[in-house]
Amino acid sequence: MKPVGILTVLWICLFMPATSEADDQSRVKGPLTAGESLKYIKVAPGLRVDLVASEPQVIDPVAIAFDENGNMWVVEMTDYPNGPVGGQPPRSRVRVLEDRNQDGVFETARTFVDQLLYATGLQLWQGGAFITLAGKVIYCRDTTGDGKADVKETWFTGFAEENQQLRANHPTLGMDNRIYIANGLRGGTIVGRSGPNRPTAAAVSITGSDFRFDPQSGDYDAVTGAGQFGLAFDDFGNRFVCTNRNATKHIVFNRRYIERNKYFIIPNETHDVSPPGPNAVVYPLSRNWTHYSDHAGQITAACGVLVNRDQGLGADYRGNVFVCEPPGNLVHRRILMPDGVTFRSERARDGVEFLASPDDWFRPVNLTLGPDGSLYVVDMYRAVIEHPHWLPEDLAEKLPLNAGNDRGRIYRISKSESSSQRDSETRSSTGGHQLANRSNGQLVSILEHSNSWWRETAARLIYERQDTSIVDRLETLAVKGTRAVSRIHAIWALDGLGKLTKQHVLTALIDSNPRVREHAVRLSERYLETCTELRSRVIQLARDSDMRVRWQVALSLGQASCETSIMDALLTIALRSETDSWTRSAVLSSVGNQSVTMLQRTLRQEGIRENGFDSGRHELALELAKMIGRMGDMRATEEIMLTLISKSEEYPEGLLQSLMLVTEMATGVSEGQREFSLVLEEWLNRVDDRSIQLGRFIEIVSNQAKDLEASPEIRRTCFRFLGLIGFERGGRVLLEVVSADPSRALRSLAIGQVSRYRSVEIAPVLLQEFASQTPAIRGVVLDAMLAVPERCRVLLAAFANQEIALSELNPSVVQRLVEHPEEAIRKRAQQLLAEVIPESRQKVLREYSGALSIEGDPLLGRKVFQDNCTDCHRIGTIGVEVGPYIGDFPLKPNVRTNPEMILESILNPNRAIDANYVSYTVVTNRGQVHTGIVSQDTTGAVTLRQAKDKTVTIFRRDIDDIRSNKISLMPEGFEQKISVEQMSDLIAFLRDWRFLDGMVPLVLEDRQ
Repeated sequence: MKPVGILTVLWICLFMPATSEADDQSRVKGPLTAGESLKYIKVAPGLRVDLVASEPQVIDPVAIAFDENGNMWVVEMTDYPNGPVGGQPPRSRVRVLEDRNQDGVFETARTFVDQLLYATGLQLWQGGAFITLAGKVIYCRDTTGDGKADVKETWFTGFAEENQQLRANHPTLGMDNRIYIANGLRGGTIVGRSGPNRPTAAAVSITGSDFRFDPQSGDYDAVTGAGQFGLAFDDFGNRFVCTNRNATKHIVFNRRYIERNKYFIIPNETHDVSPPGPNAVVYPLSRNWTHYSDHAGQITAACGVLVNRDQGLGADYRGNVFVCEPPGNLVHRRILMPDGVTFRSERARDGVEFLASPDDWFRPVNLTLGPDGSLYVVDMYRAVIEHPHWLPEDLAEKLPLNAGNDRGRIYRISKSESSSQRDSETRSSTGGHQLANRSNGQLVSILEHSNSWWRETAARLIYERQDTSIVDRLETLAVKGTRAVSRIHAIWALDGLGKLTKQHVLTALIDSNPRVREHAVRLSERYLETCTELRSRVIQLARDSDMRVRWQVALSLGQASCETSIMDALLTIALRSETDSWTRSAVLSSVGNQSVTMLQRTLRQEGIRENGFDSGRHELALELAKMIGRMGDMRATEEIMLTLISKSEEYPEGLLQSLMLVTEMATGVSEGQREFSLVLEEWLNRVDDRSIQLGRFIEIVSNQAKDLEASPEIRRTCFRFLGLIGFERGGRVLLEVVSADPSRALRSLAIGQVSRYRSVEIAPVLLQEFASQTPAIRGVVLDAMLAVPERCRVLLAAFANQEIALSELNPSVVQRLVEHPEEAIRKRAQQLLAEVIPESRQKVLREYSGALSIEGDPLLGRKVFQDNCTDCHRIGTIGVEVGPYIGDFPLKPNVRTNPEMILESILNPNRAIDANYVSYTVVTNRGQVHTGIVSQDTTGAVTLRQAKDKTVTIFRRDIDDIRSNKISLMPEGFEQKISVEQMSDLIAFLRDWRFLDGMVPLVLEDRQ
């Protein structure tokens, strides 16, 4: 057995690429003391970083908040990641830190409440705090004055507890006096405590939603959202969340607007303000890699999203959005800009982050704004930040998961040249960071403050104290406040005190600032049914110059009965040239049962005569048509369809628009209570002028579908219609297209549409010439074959007859067959797959099975890989990526702990490969033969990728034959190049290549 000394040290869960000796010398190896780590943190020019708290005062911090006295409350999740063991009590706690000597450092700490399980966040309230923790929300308060919570009340239970990273978090008080909580992605069914107005607490599902509640009344409901670990508001109450790969998502629609119209489905509830997934590029200073190599250099664990609402960092930073990326040891910054109803963003600085460190233990997980206008960064400071849930079990067992459970830091980011002066000025002008002893009248004045912490803390205290004697002051501020945000705070404060009147709303509706008008429209909803004057004022705002005001008008008018004036207002909003899809969705959510009338008013005769509608009118009409179909009024549906058909006959240039509307209406019928094909048969069987007109229309559509000279757009719409009218009338036409159409895209669409039908006659047509079909077509064909059990049996028969090879089926297809709900299909698939390994390969596998009992050397295995595999495969920075990327293969479920699977993948490459990597041979008209993987397939050409990263493109006009070789590009016989011992080394390299750089910050003895 060969020694494997390199594995006596292990990387943490964020893996490293191969590095040079120079890189090794320059790399920062943690853990560092707080002072040492501070020296390495780099921040944007003109700013400074100060350490304001660290261990032992702070351990594993995940969230902070500043109370009305300027004290810092810290949530510590010391039981991360696996929780207490051996009957030990939970270790999470909330600490209160004080800066008693006013030097900017919080040197004094006390424990407010401890023995909490997986605490994730807190919202201050009435001298105590609401705290999110495992499965529930509790409220804790000190009533005895000893600084420790003696009141511990459970307010809500039922939040999911599946994963410690994916828990409810970030309770945050909004402008509307409700506390919002991010879902954590795992949802739950929430039950609140009973109360005077709720003798029986209701159960509320938050699957796919966030949660909110009123801290005064205890009322609660689900809201649009589903944030992972992060929730933030901007100045005007727009809510943002984040998920691992989505750094900033704007919550566009409130759930109550989404649910009120059961015939309309809003396409999108949220909007990615920043690029998601692989487009979320970041520039770390550390050498950390993410768990999967293809995520390197990208945001992989976005958390703690925050919109900067202060001037403390300077005017250029106000309104910017910040998000933590702990795997990359950085904080990412983007410039947030309005974009119609929602927002967009752009990177603040190219090639560099707002804040970053080469210290691999620096783990920023959360952000907040302080009383001094500075940005505070919560650093959990630990070796392993990724939860072991995402790692192979044996790998997680080797990692120092608890290293850092005795550390934690809080940093302050401020202007480098003036932070002390600014803080001093703030203190002198406000009497220090003390709001607890301010009168309620003074709190109203503080709503005008330029710093968000002061405004929002004052608003919270006003809502807590419920002092109605300040109504006059709030009324004055609502009209004469110098800041729009202050006037908005004033009207919501009036609402929170139960003193908001129609007159307050009427006044706000004519405010000079559109954001005030927008909130006023939202607050008008309770009066729309009863107050004619207010309803008229809101309707007038349908012509407001601001898009967000019009959008809110469209939403709010749906809360009133849809009378003619409201219909006119909605149509006015929908048909403005600059109206976007978000605003159209708002209009459609408000239409209610007036879809028919709205569509009739939308479909003006000149729209079709002038060769189609403008895009906005057309999109509105399509959605209205689908809604009408869903409503199930077949008489109205038929009347409108016949009208559209007659218009297309009168104005042939409008055929496409009419056909699209008819198709959407038919789709809506099938999505409702009846299949459109059955409804159509009833109409056709009447044998009258209407049925004749319908039959003539179906004939036109069928001919257009088969006409290769017709526009692709018309043909695509024809395919969709034919997929709705029954197999005999539509399916057979689609099969003709599948058999003859030269366009890959149109053929794929026709296959997708015909697969809606259960007929087994479809199967042989789909499988004809399967060998010559490229991966794109094959994927659509296989999906169609798997759609119904009858076609699954045909597919298995083709497999048994060796007409299709296992290598030509994606692993996902194989899985669907072996796990099929129908027992006969499932057993047959399992039987065929068990017999698929040829005897020659079985013999080789037996011969090389000895490699599994040898402890291979990954260093020697790297050389084996370099000598034999790099022409087609890449791992880290070694080799080229012609075949599938295999660097992360051993990390997949059941692979790392099952080296037999790795051995079989090497020695029997045709067992179950990704069908996108099946080898193809192309023969040209001149007799040239090319072999490779299809990397691009278009109507005009096919591109093959070959070994050593070569490519060849062949025009389709030059192709005589193209067909699958039914095998992987990786040939069988690899074992002839290497010995059994070398195979053990290669397997060791494939499993542990990430550990070969010697850059690991911890040895095994350091693990806690």
